[in-house]
Amino acid sequence: MYLMDEIVQCDARLAATGKPVPPSLRVYAEMAERLKLAPRYLLDSKSAHASCELTFGRPKIMLDSLATLKLRYPVLWCEWEEAGRQVLRDKLGDAYEGIPGRRSPTRCGFLLDVEEGGRRGLVTWCWSEPSGNFPNISPIGCYFDLDNRFKQGATLVDALKRSRLINPWINNPVQEAAFLEIWETSEHRPTPAGMEFLYAVSSTRRSIASALENFYCDVYGEYINFWAVMLLLTAARPVVEYISVDRSKINKARIKKRQAPLLDHHAVTMHLVKHSKRELERGPLDFTRKSPHIHLVSRYLNHRNDKHWIVEPFVRGSGEPVPKHIHVRG
Repeated sequence: MYLMDEIVQCDARLAATGKPVPPSLRVYAEMAERLKLAPRYLLDSKSAHASCELTFGRPKIMLDSLATLKLRYPVLWCEWEEAGRQVLRDKLGDAYEGIPGRRSPTRCGFLLDVEEGGRRGLVTWCWSEPSGNFPNISPIGCYFDLDNRFKQGATLVDALKRSRLINPWINNPVQEAAFLEIWETSEHRPTPAGMEFLYAVSSTRRSIASALENFYCDVYGEYINFWAVMLLLTAARPVVEYISVDRSKINKARIKKRQAPLLDHHAVTMHLVKHSKRELERGPLDFTRKSPHIHLVSRYLNHRNDKHWIVEPFVRGSGEPVPKHIHVRG
């Protein structure tokens, strides 16, 4: 089941009990109502891979793109299968370390609320619970304002500097500063519903502080991926297709069984744009550039004036491909 449907089902289950909903669970009713008003986009695995690749690109290009970006969605829901972002862990290699004892969610998503002007808003992160219980709705909201800069806490900045995403830019002051400045466009703090949840599940200030630390770890590093997804969806040269999925037929049967209806949505899939074929045919590099050897350039973000677009992967350089021998152990 999709994450958005899990949230709606949870709201229906709570309402069916006929009992007052505890403060810690009221957020499901609020989220379900907002979901019904939002256009809903489900990324396929290729689109999730593409958004991951953009997070590895030059942070300065992303920051310049955000300087002119205006979100035209007053409210929007987006989700994907978390396995689709396995490319991120593959690129990090064996150095990637998960949180001990914690299983990865099957699906992740966010609800975006945008204020008038398209430059300010709130991102609420959600993810499925592998145990099959109620899905998680983060009590920490990401309040962003692309026209302002917010000072980040020293602990959060240190965590970013220890992250693997910043490693390629350690010796590049311009890119490293741009990487950190992306987070300065946001202020992560508990939402009103999040505060109700924290007070309901925590009895002391110390337990609230401990819970907050874990909740910040869940969502703070995802901020760059949120913008990668939005830049993918708003590119000047469209690289995704939107396939409308109507679930009215299956909902008729569900309503007869007194089950909560499933939500219609748009499936988002990557496609080969007309610019890609031309971009694949690149000339050989001269010796003033870093490497004249033939190599594959990954997908990346480009920006000019008030427009941004995605450059598809292409082969660059000259000569014969260098074979790579891989020893596979049985």
